[in-house]
Amino acid sequence: MFDAEAENQPVIRCLRFSTIILFALTGYLGPAIGAETELESLVDGLVSAGLERHGVRGGAVSVVYDGEVVLAKGYGFADAAGQRAVDAERTVFRIASLSKLFVATAVMQLVERRQLDLDTDVNEYLEGTGVRIPPAFDTPVTLRHLLTHTGGFEDVRSGYYRDKKDVAFDLATYLAEFAPERVRAPGQAAVYSSWSSSTAGLIVQNVSGDPYNEYVTANILQPLKMHYSTLAEPLPSQMAEHLSAGMVGHDGEFREMPFETIRTPSGAMSSSAADMARFMLMHLAGGRLDDVQVLQDDTVATMHSQAFTARPGYPGMAIGFIEQGISGRRQIGHHGVTAWFRSLLTLDTDSGVGVFVAMNGPRGFDVSRPLTKAILERFHEQDAPSSVLPSLEPPKVDVARYEGSYRPARHNETTLKKVGALFTPEFLIRADGRSGLQVRSGNVAERYVVADKDLFLHQESGEYIAIVENDDTNRLWFSDVNSPTNPAYRLAWWESNRVQLRTLAACVVLFLSVTAILIGSHFRTKPNGEKPSARHWVMSMCLAYIAFVVAAVLSFGADGNAFNTGWPLGVVLALALPVIGAVLTVPAGFTVVQDWGSRSGSRLVRLTNTIGVAASILFLLILNYWNALGWRLGGPVE
Repeated sequence: MFDAEAENQPVIRCLRFSTIILFALTGYLGPAIGAETELESLVDGLVSAGLERHGVRGGAVSVVYDGEVVLAKGYGFADAAGQRAVDAERTVFRIASLSKLFVATAVMQLVERRQLDLDTDVNEYLEGTGVRIPPAFDTPVTLRHLLTHTGGFEDVRSGYYRDKKDVAFDLATYLAEFAPERVRAPGQAAVYSSWSSSTAGLIVQNVSGDPYNEYVTANILQPLKMHYSTLAEPLPSQMAEHLSAGMVGHDGEFREMPFETIRTPSGAMSSSAADMARFMLMHLAGGRLDDVQVLQDDTVATMHSQAFTARPGYPGMAIGFIEQGISGRRQIGHHGVTAWFRSLLTLDTDSGVGVFVAMNGPRGFDVSRPLTKAILERFHEQDAPSSVLPSLEPPKVDVARYEGSYRPARHNETTLKKVGALFTPEFLIRADGRSGLQVRSGNVAERYVVADKDLFLHQESGEYIAIVENDDTNRLWFSDVNSPTNPAYRLAWWESNRVQLRTLAACVVLFLSVTAILIGSHFRTKPNGEKPSARHWVMSMCLAYIAFVVAAVLSFGADGNAFNTGWPLGVVLALALPVIGAVLTVPAGFTVVQDWGSRSGSRLVRLTNTIGVAASILFLLILNYWNALGWRLGGPVE
């Protein structure tokens, strides 16, 4: 009988030996990812479950490793009706602030050509544009500052979304119109600024002589063969048919939302997962893809190196890229957010792994962040951790010195838009024992223990926070390892939102109470020949403030996006009421003093009038703190 196995024993032994050698080499030279199908199975499971759990209609994922695309796949649908399945090659997503990586890449190309320098006053490159950064703090703003969010600008959000699509857009005019104030010295803190990145894009345009969109297309998109990527708005017709709609979902039903027009270099890019894979491959290969050199190797190394940190050894900013640490390893990347889209790009430059995820729903990060973490951990599951931060011997630290309320620094400070910070959750930090801190944001409280001076460790997640005293301001600054461009600074006790909101509420209650008491007193017999003048002034003043609160609430309720687009006319009109109240406070206060001197009217009425004037002064001080006294709008009226 013919024995096939015996006949082929030498071949079988050879194949087995080769397989053992191959597995050994794979384990030594490559990631512990197994076959590509294993990676695909991992991603399939996580994305499918995530889309359903978080009400996202569709998304796309691309993963690169060792110079190759190991996964590019679409999930779900690009429309509400379920007619267009997401395709990784062609389906185009709005990637928002990932556009900033293209700004940084374009700047570094011109640095290579010696047309730009990272450490030169940017005003030299803005000549003739109509945009100029005013002098302040005895320190000029440089491209390095613009690309690391350390320029020291307040946040400006008005105008980011250009709702009027048919209105001609000029980048220089836009940047001049919405120029922020300089509120801190350059290089002091990394506080996210889309205006800064767009200004860097204007510099590319001004120095190269080409419109920014055309420069990026000719020097980055076309060389990398990113055929489904564009900065044009609306999208070119041949690409528009592949654009995913942004969608919101509820109970399995989805509704398509309008196209968001941005037009600035910091957020206008649209791209596919396959195209972004090519962009990642270029950055991971020293600026080269196929036979095209987009950047030189040393330029890429500079771009990927840390350029700013709040504390030595702590994640901060590279040039254009935000540093992050997932499972104790250093990565660089960026996130993108519009009202309807979420995108996330992460590069592990040490191991040559890149992950891009785009989602067409506002809860997309609930899918993309754990997915990115799982992919990177799968690649490194056999590697020894290479910690972002060193192993530390905890010193003795007075944790009580870190207590207080901390406000996220990304807000406006000089216009009415500062009011947005009043409704942004703060961090409340309290000592927890002798070596711990409790950090509360909203209803979530986390405990951290001392790891080093100014450094605290979350023992369950292994993540760090830093609380560092700034030499220039003597303020304490809080920074989360996962969000180095959104630090928070410690407030004086009276500045905290809790104190401010409670005081505002108390003032409104006092205005209502004073008005009620004075109206009641009007119908009672007034002994001692009481003069009605003080009562009338105070009543009119209180009614002006009550009307202001009602008008402001109604106006913001009608347009909650006023901080991003423009102020409703109702807000502008409502701002006249506290001015009227301030004017009325003068005669009210004068007549109250007269009444006490002459003991005119009842003691109750005099006391009520006094409380009303005191509440008015306090209310005006709070409104002035939030730039709500007068018309410091800092944006257009819509």
